[in-house]
Amino acid sequence: MTHVALVRSALFDLIASVPEVGRVHAYQRFASREAEMKALYVANIGGADQLRGWFITRTATRERAFTLGTTVQRASWAIVGYMALSDADASELAFDGLVEAIRAAWRANPTLGGLVAPVANDDEAGIQVDELATVLFCGVLCHQARLSLKTEFEI
Repeated sequence: MTHVALVRSALFDLIASVPEVGRVHAYQRFASREAEMKALYVANIGGADQLRGWFITRTATRERAFTLGTTVQRASWAIVGYMALSDADASELAFDGLVEAIRAAWRANPTLGGLVAPVANDDEAGIQVDELATVLFCGVLCHQARLSLKTEFEI
């Protein structure tokens, strides 16, 4: 297994560890039919099915020489989540709570068990919230979060 695959798996485990986070996918899922796509993101939350899910995708990798024979890879990751909107249930607050719980889970394990090092010489540390929006996803009005993360590791 490549180091990138190990990091992706560790990110999956980290997000999936958040209580009631919903369905988590280690990659961006697609389906040819809307109903099949929706089914990929439906989770049972509190005894009821709800569209609530996340995916992880690598968006870029930069490599630089570190020492003779050693390079450092900096991978950029996107973490995207959806949750069905329910104004009566103040779902925005619950979704925002999930976003912050994911960020807190990262802060509790910023090396992913020693797989990555803190990103050096950067003004950002940890999981960033790039966008929170309301979108139509699989025919359902949803909250959407676009989070990003940079990880570094030597190879």
